[in-house]
Amino acid sequence: MRRGFKSEANAVAREVRGELGLAPASPLDVWQLAEHLEIPVIPLSSLRESAPLAADLFLDGGQDMFSGVTVFRGNERTVVFNDAHVPGRQASDVGHELAHGLLLHPPEPAVDGLVFSQTGIGRWKNKPAMVAIVSGK
Repeated sequence: MRRGFKSEANAVAREVRGELGLAPASPLDVWQLAEHLEIPVIPLSSLRESAPLAADLFLDGGQDMFSGVTVFRGNERTVVFNDAHVPGRQASDVGHELAHGLLLHPPEPAVDGLVFSQTGIGRWKNKPAMVAIVSGK
């Protein structure tokens, strides 16, 4: 972890909690945070029609292989989460992805420097992986 990261992250957390009217130790509703940040959050099951192989794999038996991902289109972020998980896990996964946005993490190609233009199933580290990166190219 780079020097100063924790202090910066804590400052961002305090600022956002203030914007939401929350005390430092109050529960944080990640769905409210997503709305506040104007980051769309969509369940993986909503992709069954456009990406049936990926959705079926990760929702029906492969739940442990996919939790959530931030998908970029230009500078806009969308969070996709696995709604086959229990609600607490879903909230944790969405919160994790929103933290990437709050900390302004830039988009990075998911697999060996390649950027794909459609959602589908690929392999990463010799395991099935959902590829959901949209290139602006």
